[in-house]
Amino acid sequence: MYGNRVVVTGLGCISPIGLSVDEYWQNLLAGVSGAGRITTFDPEGLPVQIAAEVKGFDPGDYMDRKAARRMERFAQFSIAAAGQALADAGLEVNDSNAWDIGAIIATGGGGISAVADEMETLVTRGWERVGPMMVPLMIPNMASCQVSMTYGIKGPVVTNTAGRVLDVRVAALSATWRRGGGRSRRHGVGRTAAGLHLDGAHGRTFAPQR
Repeated sequence: MYGNRVVVTGLGCISPIGLSVDEYWQNLLAGVSGAGRITTFDPEGLPVQIAAEVKGFDPGDYMDRKAARRMERFAQFSIAAAGQALADAGLEVNDSNAWDIGAIIATGGGGISAVADEMETLVTRGWERVGPMMVPLMIPNMASCQVSMTYGIKGPVVTNTAGRVLDVRVAALSATWRRGGGRSRRHGVGRTAAGLHLDGAHGRTFAPQR
């Protein structure tokens, strides 16, 4: 019907039970739990005090530390997982293919902690003290934007909050880009089109198969 198949060519993973695909898979098979008492803030007084947090993640291992300070963790996770997926796929983004590669990233809500922190500042210290970086920290599309800027991706940059159904959507979009025919710098589609998909912090690279 569509004439082309879309295949997964690379994987990446930043998760509560592993900071790589191999570590995640081994811990998953071993029944390791990523849940524990919340450490990123004081949960005292809350009815639920456990969460599955990502542990041991150092953004400086995956990106420039100065740039990392201007991102929320969801964007940092995206860059890290995307880098792993690109490396796993052996896909190098360069001038010859940058317009043929897109980034499609799903997130449940973006920088929640930035909103919480700045709301507290607003209430306790007044609007004058609200940080100017709140918006670029909180908006969901900063994950795909930061990934595209970090790796030089110039094709379609898409943000989706549909969660788990994004696997289907990204495969369909990759096929659509592939069927687009001749290269189009304006829309970033072409015969060599590839998609980089991250669902939360699980990265996958997609490429059409002839």
